[in-house]
Amino acid sequence: MLTGWESVPAAFVATAWQHRAIWGPTLDDVRVLALGLVAADAAGRRVAVDGDLAFELAVLAAGAVAVLDGSGAELAMTPELRPAGRALDAAEPDAFERAWQAVGPGQIAVIAGVTFTHANLVAAVRSLAVATDAGPGRRVEVDLDVPAAALLAPLTGAALGPGDIVLRGPDALVLPGHAGVVSLGGRPLPGVTIVVGDDGRTRVRSDGVAPACLVDGWLEAA
Repeated sequence: MLTGWESVPAAFVATAWQHRAIWGPTLDDVRVLALGLVAADAAGRRVAVDGDLAFELAVLAAGAVAVLDGSGAELAMTPELRPAGRALDAAEPDAFERAWQAVGPGQIAVIAGVTFTHANLVAAVRSLAVATDAGPGRRVEVDLDVPAAALLAPLTGAALGPGDIVLRGPDALVLPGHAGVVSLGGRPLPGVTIVVGDDGRTRVRSDGVAPACLVDGWLEAA
């Protein structure tokens, strides 16, 4: 089970090793792509990601920032990444481990309208995992434009595709500034507190809220 204190690559690597039949091939691809990014000195830089889950995980494992909203990227996927990654893997067999182990929970992970840290993403995934009991033997279908939803399966060992866990609106409520789902079927997710004031405005407290969106510890939404 996720503790909520890992980085995304730490959670993914642990899950993929435990459930190699499902996520092993993805981990192998993430390793090569991440090392290609390491060879390109991508750590700390913004990398454009367009719906490719393995590449997004590789970007995060390399210590770079995944840009999901098309804004301000410095790097992108290129054909040279895999050959460069394989070369670095052959020359330095522990380079991948060194890269992802250097990534801390407080580092910037993704830019998706706002900036989320690894801790934001993992907290939001953990909340979803507890609410849905996602894990081995389950299948996750995602139709939400929110970064943590796409990470639910790879960070828990569930499979992707049509199945018994379906994440889509309006049942799954998402709010700008929150990395994941705020409520399912009208019920707040574990770790999420929702308060509606007399003025009708909603405030949310959660570790999945982007730091820049916090006002006195709360995310405020209309």
